[in-house]
This record gives sequence, C-alpha cells and structure tokens, in this order.
Amino acid sequence: MNTTASFTEYLGVISRCVGTDGTVELADTPPGELRVKAGNTVGVGFSAAFTQPYGVQSVDTGVNHIRLRFTGVGSREQAAGLVDMAVFAKPGSLQAAADAFRVADIIGCWVYQAADNEAGKPGDVLGTVEDVLLLPANDVWVVRTPAGTEILLPVIDEVIQHVDVIEKKIIVTLLDGLLNTSVPDPDE
Repeated sequence: MNTTASFTEYLGVISRCVGTDGTVELADTPPGELRVKAGNTVGVGFSAAFTQPYGVQSVDTGVNHIRLRFTGVGSREQAAGLVDMAVFAKPGSLQAAADAFRVADIIGCWVYQAADNEAGKPGDVLGTVEDVLLLPANDVWVVRTPAGTEILLPVIDEVIQHVDVIEKKIIVTLLDGLLNTSVPDPDE
C-alpha cells in the first residue's frame, strides 16, 4: 500500500474493461489536459492514501474517453478487479481547467461550518480534510477534527457550499446526523 501519498493527482475512476487485453476506461475524469504517458507509474485504489503502483503501458485519450493499459494487467479478468477504483498520478500529471480543483487541492483545506449571518463569514472550524474517498455514488471528504475524531462529509451540493483552494478554506452545511457519525481515532 502507498502511504506516502506520492500519488495525489486524481485522474478518474476505472469504470469498465475494454476488450480482452486488460485495457480499462476512466470515468469522472476532471477537466484538463492529461500528461500521463506510457512508461509513467500511477497509483490505483479507493483513496490517494491507499494505492498500489501500476506502470502505464499505454494511454488512449479519445474525444469522449481516457483508456489506460497497465503493465502486468494482461486480461479482462485481471482488469475487472480494478473496476470502481480511482487512478492517481504524481502532482503535475494533469493540467487542470481554470474552474476545477483536484484531490490534491482539497487535502489540507480547513473546513468551516456555514455561519447563520449576513456577513458571509465562516462559522465554527470543523477540522481539516485528511483524505478523499472516491466512491461510486459520490466522493466523501474525511475531515479530522481538533478533538481527533473524523467527520465523513459527502461531496454533494446540499453539504459543500464553497471551496476556495487558494485560501485552503471549505464552507459546509452539515446535514442532520453528520456529526453523530464521526469515528474516533483508533490510535487514541
């Protein structure tokens, strides 16, 4: 498992196998120009914090798709085990569009509860984004609170109100029960 987080640039989720040679297709790809080429190494897993390295054997960037073939994955059966996992690359592997943000941009951001005031200033500090879980229904941001617990924030419009990656600030509206689902740190 990769725990050094060297693969932080989110490229997309493996949505399906294509053909019989182990080629996979990515979905949920961020806008921008892909800079991963054959010979590069990427991380594959459900989170940037827990990936397995795979060598890129070939890249096909069509008009409506990105397809990758990994070294050592030579059959449809082997590739099927990677479906629903995300692909991450080293920073700088994707030239993002001007109005987009990446997983690496989100990790480390401070999360504030939306305030009930007209000034638009943030409310209470909830913590910092420690990890991003890329799940089929929606992504989930793992927020570490000052008390050491985790809050799992679903990345949906009802929760995420504003993201400012320059200021490293995220404003959220907590749905009923979100604070009650926080998980204590197992190391404590």
